[in-house]
Amino acid sequence: MNYSLFGAITIALVTACCSAGEAVKSPRQTESNDNNGLDLLKNYDRDLWSGPDGWDQQQWSWKRKLRWDKACDYVADIETYPLQNNTQLVQVMCVPGAYQPTYYLFTYDAATKTAKQLLLGDTANTDNSKEVVGNISFTVENLRLAIHSLSRGVGDCGSYRVYQMADAVTPPRLIEKREQACSESPLPENPPAELFDPKRWPLVK
Repeated sequence: MNYSLFGAITIALVTACCSAGEAVKSPRQTESNDNNGLDLLKNYDRDLWSGPDGWDQQQWSWKRKLRWDKACDYVADIETYPLQNNTQLVQVMCVPGAYQPTYYLFTYDAATKTAKQLLLGDTANTDNSKEVVGNISFTVENLRLAIHSLSRGVGDCGSYRVYQMADAVTPPRLIEKREQACSESPLPENPPAELFDPKRWPLVK
């Protein structure tokens, strides 16, 4: 037998098998290549951000449904909450931030496959009304959305807004707004607890 020829054939077969194995992509890889014209983030630090290359099938599914822009692709962690008439509130984390995250918020109606982005950005934190900067909580029992936005990392000033949600068609209604201005004086050694409790800040609305 020509062992040189046999070795060459063996190497060729191994190479072909490996290539075939590489062609069978994981669901994550398959999803990322099937972008269907989406506005996707492509140039980013993959050591720092998960980005589209690190998304799971749920994230890709919501990207297709909501079609948010690439500015929110760095993390794209998804939370969903039930609204009336079998619709949903969808929360997409864009970036975690130094002391508070930035989100995009949408309502979604699965029956009509209709998504609507909520423009609840506070002008004190961003010039882009799509960017909701702060910590978000949602109470399922009364469909109330609370947004606590800090003006600085200490957490002693900022705004607190509460919206009444209904369904994917009805716009959110602002039912409570509280604000506390940042003091230029140093914090006392033992600051009072209410200084950091947004529910006890001065009521604006």
